Formats: sequence, structure tokens, C-alpha cells
Amino acid sequence: MESGKKRIWIINQYASWRSLATRQIKMCNILKEHNYDVTVICGSFVHKIGNDLLNDNEKFKFMEIEGANFLVIKSKKYEGNGIGRILATLKFQKDVLKVTKKMPKPDIVISDYVGLFGNKFLKFKTKYGAQFITDVLDLWPETFVDMGVLKRNSIVTKILYNLEHKAYRIADYCIFSFEGGADYFIEKKWDKQNGGDLDVSKVLYINNGVDLNEFNYNKNNTVLEDEDLNSDKFKAVYLGSISDANNVKLIVDAANILKDNKNIIFLIYGDGSRKEELEKYCKDLNLENIKFKGRLDIKYAPNVLSRGDLNLFNFANMPLLRFGCSPNKLFMYLASGKPILSSVSPKYDIVANKECGIVVENNAKSFADGILKFSKISKDEYNRYCENCKLTAEEFDYKRMIEKVLLPKLRG
Repeated sequence: MESGKKRIWIINQYASWRSLATRQIKMCNILKEHNYDVTVICGSFVHKIGNDLLNDNEKFKFMEIEGANFLVIKSKKYEGNGIGRILATLKFQKDVLKVTKKMPKPDIVISDYVGLFGNKFLKFKTKYGAQFITDVLDLWPETFVDMGVLKRNSIVTKILYNLEHKAYRIADYCIFSFEGGADYFIEKKWDKQNGGDLDVSKVLYINNGVDLNEFNYNKNNTVLEDEDLNSDKFKAVYLGSISDANNVKLIVDAANILKDNKNIIFLIYGDGSRKEELEKYCKDLNLENIKFKGRLDIKYAPNVLSRGDLNLFNFANMPLLRFGCSPNKLFMYLASGKPILSSVSPKYDIVANKECGIVVENNAKSFADGILKFSKISKDEYNRYCENCKLTAEEFDYKRMIEKVLLPKLRG
């Protein structure tokens, strides 16, 4: 470490594949610009894809990915989200402590581990005095409770909540990727006003944003050859996974309702477990106004979204939306400068509150009506939505959020 530079470790087992979402890489590179020595520590096994970044005989390796410094640690391979993934997570935590034992200790640790399996990295604060920041991307075990996988009052769940509570209590700050982090403390009665031991002032909010410089570069320079994007028709675009959680069938049913409108075309970019089933469904309905384009390399997303006319934002509503939401694609939608039609109604609703589009009920008829409305509105009203999207995207630019929210806390 160069003299005078504070050492930061950003620990996230899945940062190798999440680099597509850029959160850890952007955080690393922006902090490096401000004279910090930053390393992202991740596992070698690429979640959901199945690749391994290291050879069988490699225990760890220092790498550079998109300008960010990585320490990649050999991790256990697994399939799905069962016991194999749990064991891989426990092994990763153990190996991080082992591999870093002889390294110069960090001044600051930013870790996404909170409650599900405990957080062994709290040791860096309690033993070495490092500033410790939790980076909360998902609520565990609350997600499993809301999904019905765990019973809220079971012994196991209570143990997991206690581990989560401990991590928040020891941490100096808690970054939440959704706006309702303080609401979560209050709901659990962990906050001081409810007799708990957590100060809500330690809650920070940095959503899964967008790198506007990179987005705008790719929008203009990484062009997808797709004749449908050149069509004069009104193009309603969906980008993302095609799975149960994303409820893409709602879009198909809306396309069926609008099948006689020859001016509207639906373009679906993405892949997932329900893709083939929905393609067959469209074929059975003889739909000619919807096309499944397959998996899209993320570098083409800015160009694709900016050439559409309306971005479709929908997924299955769930109780956790009471704390807000943070889908990566929402911020790409905003940066594209095109209006958003949403069937999602979270608390702290960015689309509705910033007037970046309209929010409709989560059913095909309402969704179809919303698409039809956007295809017919005046140019001035349409442009107002576009401008609101661009302005809101600036608020969620990674550099702006990190410099505004995180840097002052690191500097003390």
C-alpha cells in the first residue's frame, strides 16, 4: 500500500458474476479515484453460469477485472440454491480468513454478508479495529420468511435473525440497496426509539445504480444489429430474466389483447426457465406482435433500450416491496431516457414518485391499456416522461451516489 492510502476490502462471494451489474467494480474504481487502495475479494465459481475463474490447482489469484483489483479465492462448486450453496458460502468465509491472514490488514471492510450464515468478517473490526460496513443487497432471512421457506417464529429463524441483528449492531454503517433500510430496523423493533440498540442514523442508501458515462458510450458505440429496433412501429421493450419471479406471461397476455393493433410490437430480450414455454404459448395464440430475442450481452442493453419507445417493468409483487426495490434494469431503463410502464408498486416507488412513467395494476388488461396510452399520447407529454427519466438517472449515477453517501463516512 502506498504511503497515506487507506486499504479497503470489498468482500462479496459473487462479485465475479455480479460484475455484470457493476456495483462492486464501480465502488472499487470510484474509491480508487479518491486515493484509496481497494481490493474486491470474491469466489472463483461463477454463480448461475457455472464457470470457474481458477484452475483446480489454484487456491487464490490476484486479478484485474474492468480496472478493479480482485482477489479471487477458489470456491466450492454447487448447483441450485440448496445445501451445496450453503456449504460453499461457509467455505468461502473460512478461506477468506485463511488467505488474508498474512496480508496487511484492511482499514475498512465493506461486506455483503449479514445474517443468513453469520458474518465471520466481523473479526476484522473486533480484532483489528477496521471500520466495518455492511452492504445489504438482499434481506436474509426475511426473504425466506416472506417466501414461506422459513417460519417466522421458528427456532432456526430466530437464530438467523439474531446473527443478522449482531452484524448490524457491530457495523459502523449499513448500506442498503433499497430505500427502506431504516423501516426494516423499526419493523423489527431493533431501533433505539423502540427500545432496541440500533441507531437508524447508521443506515445509508445506495441503490443499484448506473454508470452514466459507460451507459452513454455503449448506447452510441455498441450497436446491436436488429431490424426490429429500426421499425417504425411503437416498440415496447422488456429486458431481463424470463422466470416465474418476473411474470413475463403478463406481457404476453397484454400482447394478445393488443394483437389487432398493427402499430405496436413487443420485443423481449432475455432468457430463463419460462422462455420456451412462453414461446410455445405465443405460437398457440398465433401472436405475430411479440418476439423473443434471447439472451442479450449486457453491453448492448443501452443501445437496445434507447431505440425502443417504452420500457416494460414488471415482476411478481412480494411483501419485501414494503422496503423499496433495487432491480438493476430499472436504472438502465431510466438512463435510456424512455418512459417506463410498471406493474410493480413498491414503497418509495421511483417510477411513480419521479414521474418517469405510469404504474398500473398487475394484470394484463391494465398493462395493455398502459401500453396503448403511451402509443397515443402527445409528443410533449411523452417527452416530459423522457426528460424525467434522464434527470432521475443522474440521481442514481454510481459516482454521484458513492461520492455523496459513502465517501463522507469513510473520511470520518
